[in-house]
Amino acid sequence: MISLLKKFIKIKIKFIKPRNAEVLIYDRQSLPNAELLFNKSTFEILDTRYESLNIYVLIKTILKYGITNIKKNYKRTFFELVSPKIIYTSIDNTPAFFLLKQIYNKVQYIADQGSMRDNAFYNSSLELLKKKIILECDYIFALGENDVERFKKVINIKKSNILIAGQTKNNSINIKTTTKKIKYITYISSKFDIRGDMEYKILKNLIKFCKENSFKLYYLDRQDDRSKKTLYEKFEKKDIAHIKFLDLKEKYTFLSKSKIIVFAHSTLGYECLSRNLKCMSLNHQEYFHGLKRKYKNEGPFWIKTNNYINFKNKINKILNYSDKQWKRISNKFSSEILYYDNNNVLKKKVIKKILS
Repeated sequence: MISLLKKFIKIKIKFIKPRNAEVLIYDRQSLPNAELLFNKSTFEILDTRYESLNIYVLIKTILKYGITNIKKNYKRTFFELVSPKIIYTSIDNTPAFFLLKQIYNKVQYIADQGSMRDNAFYNSSLELLKKKIILECDYIFALGENDVERFKKVINIKKSNILIAGQTKNNSINIKTTTKKIKYITYISSKFDIRGDMEYKILKNLIKFCKENSFKLYYLDRQDDRSKKTLYEKFEKKDIAHIKFLDLKEKYTFLSKSKIIVFAHSTLGYECLSRNLKCMSLNHQEYFHGLKRKYKNEGPFWIKTNNYINFKNKINKILNYSDKQWKRISNKFSSEILYYDNNNVLKKKVIKKILS
């Protein structure tokens, strides 16, 4: 109740009619991706997390539809007033977006997968299907083959186009990879649901490996996670350097110079794989990558172990792959997991086709 009250206090009240626009961004958190795909002058934004409330739209909604189903009808009215050609979101893991076609069908809907997802969306979508509630979307931009398979299980594929198109931010940055790598290893901080003791053991092994091989170790923090602060603070500053970037290009440039990138659960780790950067995953086989495809405990770029000897052998094996061998490995698995489409060519082609 208190958290809900705080949301209402922070709501920005608007009185002006939303402008007519070719593109409507559904959920303000989709903006970082939307700004890479659309001209800012072409879009309007619908806040879905109580950031703002448009009184003009609210009054129009009540006059036209009454107060029954007011939340749904507020969206419908907003859509009618903006009259877009495209409604876009990168918050692809909410079933609500895939029900919008039933509210307003005079538009093309695009769901752009923002990152690797757990089972929450898939399971909640299955529950809706059991109730005969149909989910659909004109275009879904999936990260890779595994997510296409998963979407096909819960989305009406007769009315939806599910395309392998990669991650928008990753696709938008073109960094020339160099064979002249600097002698450092980067560990990418994991998602909040990975156990701290697991990461602690990984970092202990990495520190030992770096000492034995005269490597510098960097801990690349997550921008949105404060809970990991004490993890890297458990180690001596001389053994591990904490680093955090706000600029996308700077981050990818730094990673591109690493000898190897190590991670347990990270979309960014798979983005590096898609860029043909040498990577090692310590949690790959446990992640739910797809419904058909299950990965063994050990593979070309991943291993499941706390044993230092096996850990060290896997890193050395990856480091010793030739560029040709590694490119073959990374291309194969990135098409399954997270594809790289330089400059978002496919997404922009679909968007241009709709808008023209």
